[in-house]
Amino acid sequence: MPYTVLALDAVRFSQHGTLVQLAWRRGLREVVDEALERTGIPADAVRLQDRGDGFLGVVAAGIPKARIAADFVRELRIALRAYNRTRNDTGRVRLRVALHHGDVIIDDTGFAGQPTVVAARLVDAPPVRQVLQDIPSEDLALIVSDELYASTVAERLRGLDPGEFRKVEVEVPKFSGTAWVQVQVQVPAAGPSAETERAGAVTDDTPSDAPGWDFLISAAEPDEGWATWIAWELEAHKYRVHIETWDVLPGSHVVGRLNDAIVHSKRTLVVLSANYLQAAQVQAEWQAAWQADPNGMRRKLIPVRVAECEPDGLLRGIVHIDLVGLPQEAAATRLVEQLKRSVAGGYRPSDPPRFPGPKG
Repeated sequence: MPYTVLALDAVRFSQHGTLVQLAWRRGLREVVDEALERTGIPADAVRLQDRGDGFLGVVAAGIPKARIAADFVRELRIALRAYNRTRNDTGRVRLRVALHHGDVIIDDTGFAGQPTVVAARLVDAPPVRQVLQDIPSEDLALIVSDELYASTVAERLRGLDPGEFRKVEVEVPKFSGTAWVQVQVQVPAAGPSAETERAGAVTDDTPSDAPGWDFLISAAEPDEGWATWIAWELEAHKYRVHIETWDVLPGSHVVGRLNDAIVHSKRTLVVLSANYLQAAQVQAEWQAAWQADPNGMRRKLIPVRVAECEPDGLLRGIVHIDLVGLPQEAAATRLVEQLKRSVAGGYRPSDPPRFPGPKG
């Protein structure tokens, strides 16, 4: 019976210890399940087999191949991006996803048939593995077999664009042929005009030590909802965003993680609330970051106040964007407008800052 075969392989899975591998496998299954649900593919139309470092799956013939290649992969990118937002490099999951189509035999032991072999070989082929190594900022690469490419991408079904795919010749045991690889970074499609638009999205007079994000969002764990909402608004305006959150309860953490993220970001947004200001981990992280860059930190920092609080310590005296009490639309407008002014060097708050001298 014909099925669309789906092979997912996690990058660098074997290089981590058992606990990290278990967390990755749970996270990967959550991401796949969420993408399937958002695509509207019925649960009984998909069978997944855990391969340790990924999944091998088959999707019933009643689900169009183009729907999987376009809609499911799009939702998988979104779910994976959301999953990775609050994780450092160790917890970040990066995927290669291979698609093929053909007759598959299914029994109690799993899947059999040449299409499953082809998908497994495609996802693990050295030329394909190299793709994500060449683009470290990207989380997902889609690989489609030559046959599936001809019947979906080449026909431009469901908005699939042949211009987004590159041809790769694959020569591995049990398979020799052509693969088509698509990598969609969080930027408009390739081309000079898109690159020009992307480069102009942020005006930055502070050199970055390495390619990274336009904005790092630093938040306490209870304010992750705010951090995710702010990230969504910024990504809608073509910015690349990364989130770091900290549990406000005492516990083990790695001092310096914030500074590492700041180094790879052009600007840092702080989600200001009592949760953030009272978190011991936050104070330790900011102390380390401030000591590492005492002169440049203030220029790169943009606090966004989301709850009534009075910034103190290292954050005192830095003018913030105030979203307290604003409805969603007004908050989104104020956030984006004032961020653009701040990035351009002409930031002026909508409301006057509190007078720091004596009252009366």
